[in-house]
Amino acid sequence: MQKKEQSVKKVKKDLSEEKKDFYEDKKEAALKKEEKKEEKTKEDNLKKEGKKEEKTKGDNLKEEYKIISIKNKAVLNFKRFSTILKETSFYIKETTFFNAFKLFISTPKNILLMFLVDFIFLAAIMLVNGAFNYMFTKISVASSLILLIIIPVAVINLMILILVYTFTKKKVLDIMFSYKNKISFETPHLKKFYLTNLIFYFIVFLINVILSSALTYMIKPEYKKTALIAGFVVVFIFAYLFINLLHLFFCQNVKQNKEITHSFIMAWNAMSKLYAYKPLIISLIIFLIYSGIISLIGVGASFIIFKFGQNMKLMSIISISIFVLSGLVAYLMIIFNRIYYLELVEKEYK
Repeated sequence: MQKKEQSVKKVKKDLSEEKKDFYEDKKEAALKKEEKKEEKTKEDNLKKEGKKEEKTKGDNLKEEYKIISIKNKAVLNFKRFSTILKETSFYIKETTFFNAFKLFISTPKNILLMFLVDFIFLAAIMLVNGAFNYMFTKISVASSLILLIIIPVAVINLMILILVYTFTKKKVLDIMFSYKNKISFETPHLKKFYLTNLIFYFIVFLINVILSSALTYMIKPEYKKTALIAGFVVVFIFAYLFINLLHLFFCQNVKQNKEITHSFIMAWNAMSKLYAYKPLIISLIIFLIYSGIISLIGVGASFIIFKFGQNMKLMSIISISIFVLSGLVAYLMIIFNRIYYLELVEKEYK
């Protein structure tokens, strides 16, 4: 009995130890599992941190790339702009307009000389016209004979005016060609130059007579005045362009003894080309810009004057100053156009 109890106790003890070992193994397994879980969690965290760092580095690299890309684009755009600017500057410097402008400002005394010649021309015209007008007032003949006197005297008056114009234009051409260290033409050719001007102004006179007659019969009386003014303005513009070309071609053709006929043909052919109208177009653009600026200045000055005192004397001084300045600008553009035409003709017929 005692042995049985001891064996039972022993079995219980063995079972208890086995159970204890089982729980210890289970506990150890649980601990290992927990350790593995912690290690895995650490690994996952490390991976996440690594990925986060990689992402941050990637984002930083992207930002740096964007900044570098923007800088490169800016540098590239600046280089392109510089290239365009250089090419534009080079193109402008090679244009006939720029060359003419350089000549225009290179010798200011030539501008003063042309102004003096033009002033003498206008004074001479006024003197001749005044003399002939005075002569007409002193003539007393029968009305039936008045036309027989007026027409020849008017023709003589016109021929003298064209003679004065020929001498003064010759001087102007000499000044223009002095920019190129040349002369326009020798004095012996002055007769042919005078004849060229006579023919030109006779043609212009005939065109005006035909135009005025046609408009008188074709246009209604209420529109006649406007139509005549518009017609004469168009004739004047074309005559201005044509005579500038005609005189320059005359100077070119002097050496070939083809001064008159060939010069008219060349000028007529040139009127069908764009370069003949460039000086006029550029002058109109410049004058329109100038007019816009002057108008803004005038409006601003008027507003200030009327707001702070309504000083009419000051307003009249400003108006006169603007008128004088506008006349000076217009005259300088006429002188510039002379030089511009010289450059254009020389370039076209080298």
